[in-house]
Amino acid sequence: METIIEEHGKVAIITLKGRLETTESADVQEKITTLYEKDLERVVIECKDLEYIASSGLRILFLLLKHMKPKGADVVIRNANTLLKEVFDSTGFTPLFLFE
Repeated sequence: METIIEEHGKVAIITLKGRLETTESADVQEKITTLYEKDLERVVIECKDLEYIASSGLRILFLLLKHMKPKGADVVIRNANTLLKEVFDSTGFTPLFLFE
């Protein structure tokens, strides 16, 4: 699992590559929490190379949304494959996020 975070002004792009399983969740969570205190307008989660997400990974994305949305920041899921979209749909998370 690889997590890359880039910041471009008030936009952060989190690129997730591989399989976000429970064993990788703590590391990913630690990296993403660095964004909680930033003054961002948009956080993009690039999922083009994300093959799978476990419930612990969904929790990380939900916590990100919980911290950023009250500040007025949009949280966007970009390039989710069919399997990832099905996971978001089945858990009821789809309406919470913006999808591109």
